Amino acid sequence: MKYKFDKDYPFAVWIGNLGKYNEGDLVGEWVKFPTTYQEMRGVMERIGIGQPVDPDDPLFGYYEEHYIGDYDCYVDGLMDVAGEYTSLDSLNMLAVQLESLNEPDYHKFVAAQSLVDCSSVDDLVHLAGNLHLYSLDPGVKNEYDLGYQHVAALRELRDNDEFDKCGYLWNHINYKSLGEEIASSLDGCFTNYGYVASLDERNHQPLEDILEELEKYKVTTSSEITGDIAQDLTTSAKSAREASVALKSASLSPTQTQNKDR
Repeated sequence: MKYKFDKDYPFAVWIGNLGKYNEGDLVGEWVKFPTTYQEMRGVMERIGIGQPVDPDDPLFGYYEEHYIGDYDCYVDGLMDVAGEYTSLDSLNMLAVQLESLNEPDYHKFVAAQSLVDCSSVDDLVHLAGNLHLYSLDPGVKNEYDLGYQHVAALRELRDNDEFDKCGYLWNHINYKSLGEEIASSLDGCFTNYGYVASLDERNHQPLEDILEELEKYKVTTSSEITGDIAQDLTTSAKSAREASVALKSASLSPTQTQNKDR
């Protein structure tokens, strides 16, 4: 699906090394979403997350925290809830959901935000997982359209010949007033994409269930990636030290070794 300005991705995020930033260095990288764990780990390694603060002593500590410095966003509503420390996992789950939508469903996703209080990225994930609870009529932009569509739908349900006999009556119907009355009885609103309304919520899917289904798309939080990278570096550092000690020991003469033992 194409997004705003004909982009082929919903959004990109500039991820920076918070420790480096606090030291006065701007180190980061742009990442297009959706992405993968392996791709994200590569980004974290390149920007120094999980790397030792003191290269001479990897056991001293590591750069552990990232931050989001900027967004390149083509999704309506996301910038109202996303911020500097928004979860990368939540962002990737939302991106995966958006990539699976066709254009009509994406329009429904944007329009339905007018009916739902979305205050976080997880709220958008929740909405995207429950689009079946909403209807969108693209051709209905105002009360007149709503009233006219209602009458047109009735014509489809009844004998058209019978309606045609009363054709002169259509010019005397106040479609706007009819639409206002219909709108007052529905939980809906007019949007740039048409009239959106809530449907029966008996098939509502809880956020916890949606997140569980999307678990495999987690890119892993910074601390977990840091732990993986740091563990690899620590293991390498220990191996290097052991190799260095073994090399020094092997280079000692028998007399030096005996003196050392004493």
